[in-house]
Amino acid sequence: EVESGFIFHTMNAYQDPANPRHITLHASRIDPPFWDNGNQDLDKPSHLTLYEFDLEAGTVSEQRLSDAFLDFGQLDRRLVGRPYRYGYNMEFPAEGLEDSLTQPRSITRRDHDTGSFERFQAPAGLALDEAIFVADPDGRGEQDGWLMCYAFDEATHTSCLLIIDARDFSGEPVAKVCLPTRIPYGFHSVWVPDGA
Repeated sequence: EVESGFIFHTMNAYQDPANPRHITLHASRIDPPFWDNGNQDLDKPSHLTLYEFDLEAGTVSEQRLSDAFLDFGQLDRRLVGRPYRYGYNMEFPAEGLEDSLTQPRSITRRDHDTGSFERFQAPAGLALDEAIFVADPDGRGEQDGWLMCYAFDEATHTSCLLIIDARDFSGEPVAKVCLPTRIPYGFHSVWVPDGA
């Protein structure tokens, strides 16, 4: 048993290669009560949380990994269900929570080996949508690739696609593709290669 809470999105889960009876799960946990003011999807903050299951002992431990408001976990999808080092989350501002839950301004990357966080900060006036990691087909490591996300430009009321080099995660986007219209918040996508 664990403390009651609600999980919309998991980042990843995997068995320990040395002990398949030990399972690690990273997920964004929301404290109860989940719906305070009616049926709103996001009216409470979520926190990146580590769960470790010991199936031999029948126990589970739970640890909040950050006090920041983090959700929509992503990783290099080639590592889904396998041990991995880097996970990405959308970060929601702590101030003005009701508005901030639809206007994330940054993306975090957690190094699960060291516990450290890095941050990509959106340019001023841009509200980010869910980011997804696209691996470099010629890369060798987990950071060899790009994060792609839509961003809403609050001045022009249009959207753009940002491409962020994961090898220079906190730097400027390497590309910005301007679109003639707005992409609604919450648009989910999966990028697949041609012919897949």
